[in-house]
Amino acid sequence: IFIPRIVLANKLVIQRAQWQFSIDKFSKIAEQFSNSSIFIALHQLLESAGAPSSGFLRQKIPSNSSSKNGHKPQYFNFSEPTYVLLLKQVLKGWSGDLIWEACYPEVSAESPFANLAAEWVVEWKS
Repeated sequence: IFIPRIVLANKLVIQRAQWQFSIDKFSKIAEQFSNSSIFIALHQLLESAGAPSSGFLRQKIPSNSSSKNGHKPQYFNFSEPTYVLLLKQVLKGWSGDLIWEACYPEVSAESPFANLAAEWVVEWKS
């Protein structure tokens, strides 16, 4: 499932682009392959969904759940193989669906705008 990025007045990002995956897709990849094969399989999974290789992975909390507390979002950059080891550890304690959120902006270190981006997170409970 894809949920597009929501932007207000073409300046303020209200919500990052999100992709929802079954944890089974990630778990099967993490369990069945060697680290190098996991690295390739994750790239293929994200690319087939149109998702970027870096982002935040979090557990989806069902709306009918009595607990609204899940694990904090974890940053992953699957263009770097070391994150594969972290993914294997993180998935051990998670269940249900996963949300992959894009990081913005994706600016290279060589870009003149690399130090000009800031991201603020606002959370509230209703």
